[in-house]
Amino acid sequence: MKKVTAILLAVFVLALFSAIAFADEGKGGFAKGGFNRGGHEGMQFGGMYSPKMILAMASELNLTSDQFEKIKAIEKDSPKKVFDKDAEKANREALKSEFEKDSPDEAKIADIMAKMSETRQTAIKAKIHEMLKVKAVLTKDQIDIIKKKKEEMKKKFEEFKKK
Repeated sequence: MKKVTAILLAVFVLALFSAIAFADEGKGGFAKGGFNRGGHEGMQFGGMYSPKMILAMASELNLTSDQFEKIKAIEKDSPKKVFDKDAEKANREALKSEFEKDSPDEAKIADIMAKMSETRQTAIKAKIHEMLKVKAVLTKDQIDIIKKKKEEMKKKFEEFKKK
């Protein structure tokens, strides 16, 4: 029984931590091109290829008017709500409720965790699909500029972390 309780506790803590990291769209979450509160880890998946980021860098990238319009269209066609915060909150509450029972049902916990995973996976797939569409519009030179900018940002972030 102690082993089951320890496993359930570990699952709950992991779920809670993941939920906190993924839930806040307003601070670099899925809707902002990142996959966590800070948005930095999202860069490893190509977060710099989000339509908003590319449009903000339009002059630096020397986007043609055709490229600009294509990227604007990608942004316009993007779902406004990629990550379902309401579903995530409901799942966290269900997980918490089940875990707090005298005899938590491990199968129910597994089902809730699967729903949470599916929600995240759907959001990640949508975001990556959008970024790949944007990247396809860019030239090799523009992609090189983005890679350079990404490295500069990474160095600045590392220097900031040292302080």
